[in-house]
Amino acid sequence: MTIKRYFAADMRQAMRLVKNDLGLDATILNQQKVAGGVEVLATLELSQPTRPPGPVTPEPLLNEEKQQLRVAINQAKQVINRAQQGSATTTDVNLQLRSTPGLKSVSKTDSTMTATSVVHPNVTDHQFSALQNEVSGMRALLEQQLGQLGWLKYCKQNPAKAQLWKKLQAIGFSGHYCQQLLANLPLQQQGLDAWRNLLANIVKKLPVTSKDITDQGGIFACVGPTGAGKTTTIGKLATRYALKHGTDKLALVTMDTFRIGATDQIKTLGKILNVPVKVVEDGQQLQTVLDSFQKKSLVLIDTAGLNHQDPKLQLQLSILNQVRPMVRGLLVLSTTSQQQVLQVAYNTYSQTRLVGGVLTKLDEASRLGEAIELLMDKHLAVSYVTDGQRIPDDIHQARAYQLISRAVALSQHAELAESELMSAYMQANPVAVTPPMQANVG
Repeated sequence: MTIKRYFAADMRQAMRLVKNDLGLDATILNQQKVAGGVEVLATLELSQPTRPPGPVTPEPLLNEEKQQLRVAINQAKQVINRAQQGSATTTDVNLQLRSTPGLKSVSKTDSTMTATSVVHPNVTDHQFSALQNEVSGMRALLEQQLGQLGWLKYCKQNPAKAQLWKKLQAIGFSGHYCQQLLANLPLQQQGLDAWRNLLANIVKKLPVTSKDITDQGGIFACVGPTGAGKTTTIGKLATRYALKHGTDKLALVTMDTFRIGATDQIKTLGKILNVPVKVVEDGQQLQTVLDSFQKKSLVLIDTAGLNHQDPKLQLQLSILNQVRPMVRGLLVLSTTSQQQVLQVAYNTYSQTRLVGGVLTKLDEASRLGEAIELLMDKHLAVSYVTDGQRIPDDIHQARAYQLISRAVALSQHAELAESELMSAYMQANPVAVTPPMQANVG
């Protein structure tokens, strides 16, 4: 690198000398006042061009600077990807972008001259949020389109299995379970034989209680979400037992002190059946009550249906846990509930030593697959099913083949849109769309 020194009476004359000697591409390295004027050091071989005084405008990036900026942009896009996946925040992205190296200044400045060039992106929170929403929307659209193509391809390649898939989904089974059942189907079976084989496999997998548990006696608590039909189920079970064995060995307990009039329902039932009824509010009281009913063959406990986030529910569950393993739980689930509601209910009450499940409101349900799939997945036996409000007529001991037959009968009236079939297929076969991250710089 050749550096030249210029002397002049003032800066204007020094700049004129540099311009005439080295041209407009010269770079000022240093300038200082000396005796008789100013001294300027200049060169023509640096990559940083000189700029006239005034507003600074970006110049074309050079090879080395382009490479630095390309690396920085790639790093920033990686942060954006992590942010879309939930592992990085907007602040992280902004910090990454602000650290992007720009063009380095090679000239010193004074009060009369500025020759600095710094270029780096700076994305605001609003801009990043808009970009993130746009990318997420595009990704969701791509996933949906690919999922639809996948379903159409599946129907074309496996028309027989596609028809069976539709029948299984009409019953109410999820995409994952449909795929699992069809994967185990023998290749040579098609049509009606394949359908019968599928239903037979479901019947085998559905656990049911072999005997009427009320005949065996014990202490049972009916637990479940709000509106599942716990109190009505208690009334049906109590009356069912009373008709078979009399009322001398029967007792009722209620823990539902949260709802207005809830205890009155059980008390009224107790008067009709002429059986003792106790109301409890804490674990110690429950233990005392159960001890007083030691000579009873069957004790049925009614619990309050509360939101799974309600602190009172945890209090109720802790009271039941204090008397374990004396009390066994019967999970009461409404077949009119959505799959997610059923899943939350199981997760909430599974700590109460569940020994069976009661499926209610079969007469109001449009499909039974959601409840059946949950019980099969959790290996929780179905003890009873109810299909009306009449006591005790509308309660029956569960039979797997009867329950599946009823589910199939209900599915005959189901009307599934093509979008529902595609959605279930996409759920079982998710498509991950990861757009390539490339930097187009220079």
